[in-house]
Amino acid sequence: MTIRRYQKKDSGAWNQLVEDSWNGTFLHTRRYLSYHGNRFKDVSLIIENSQGLPVAAFPAAVDPHEPMAIISHPGITYGGIVHKGDLRGEDMVNALGMIAKYYSNVGYKSLSYKAVPFFYHRIPAEDDRYAISRLNGRLARCELSAVINLFSRGQLSGRRKRCLTKAAGSGLKIVSGKELLPDFWRLLEKTLRQRHNVSPVHSLSEITKLSKLFPENIECVAAVLGRKMVAGALLYKTHSVTRTQYLASDEEGRKNGALDLVLENSILKAKETGGRYLDLGTSNLEQGRVLNQNLYRFKTEFGAGGVVFEQFQIML
Repeated sequence: MTIRRYQKKDSGAWNQLVEDSWNGTFLHTRRYLSYHGNRFKDVSLIIENSQGLPVAAFPAAVDPHEPMAIISHPGITYGGIVHKGDLRGEDMVNALGMIAKYYSNVGYKSLSYKAVPFFYHRIPAEDDRYAISRLNGRLARCELSAVINLFSRGQLSGRRKRCLTKAAGSGLKIVSGKELLPDFWRLLEKTLRQRHNVSPVHSLSEITKLSKLFPENIECVAAVLGRKMVAGALLYKTHSVTRTQYLASDEEGRKNGALDLVLENSILKAKETGGRYLDLGTSNLEQGRVLNQNLYRFKTEFGAGGVVFEQFQIML
């Protein structure tokens, strides 16, 4: 195998590799990564076999807070080595060793690796975690997500059942479509500001652009009362996982169980369309060191269990 820097002319081959891969999603594609523009210094790598064909892609950028550190990838939920089955066992150990050596040779001091959680894999592909241990990597960050196995779902809690009953009799309607994004973003910004004093990671213009680039993967679902949106969710959909990227509800929505109705509708639709899991997202603060227990409990009451999102660090 040989390794080299990604170039723009490689975008087609890169995207095809992600499409055919065991563990890649649309977040790994150059179309998605490119929406960041110049926000990050891209240092992505491609691994090729002896015939010069790409066997793995490694999306990566310089840590915006530490110029001597590399992250795979700071702009997406998970990064890691994306491959289509060519890197197993010692081949993965060798590939990750080549990546570490490449960055070390050009002067970087550490590599942070955001592994793809197992339930996003088409075929099990955790050889990278084994390779990290062989390179003396350490677990640097761990966040807890609530995930529903759509074919082995836990029980709804009594509280969630009561909220869904209330929502059913409130006159709420479920709607979806990218034309809802402006109203949803206003609701989201207000909710995050009032409850957590933060702003969404994406701007409305960014998420609108992404929804146009990935119309099959990004969906806005909302609950409306009359003509007013009172709750909603932005969904990221991969081959087998639906993820709630953003959730929001106003006071009227909370009184009527509107977010419960949005989520239950999304869960049932994900299963109907052949999905295997619904990821309700992590509930952490301070880089995983603090768990928002109330938010996590709310999510698990839909029949979800816990899955960790891990970030490892390898010193170069």
